[in-house]
Amino acid sequence: MIVKAHRSLKDGHYSVQFEASEFTEDEKQRFVTFGVPTVELITGNPATFGLRTQAVAVTELMKFPWSFPTPEEAQSYETRVLDEIRTKMQSLRLQQDSFTSSKEIAL
Repeated sequence: MIVKAHRSLKDGHYSVQFEASEFTEDEKQRFVTFGVPTVELITGNPATFGLRTQAVAVTELMKFPWSFPTPEEAQSYETRVLDEIRTKMQSLRLQQDSFTSSKEIAL
């Protein structure tokens, strides 16, 4: 898996958006078995609903860009999200399925 952090400065707003791609076959299979990991992203509209965080699947990151008033806030957010993605994916790679099996039972 590769994660790209897209940054942009427009109209005085520092925007950050993430894109995850190039999932390995093992990662895709683990998504099927254990579910797609989620990370907490800032969502909402501060003018109408206020800010909140929402659990977003790593496969859906591009749908949630966010802007900040300062570059420091944008970089802090980027660091936090990338660290969370890294931690969640490392955890996923370590998970083992010890439940799935078939056994024959004589009655």
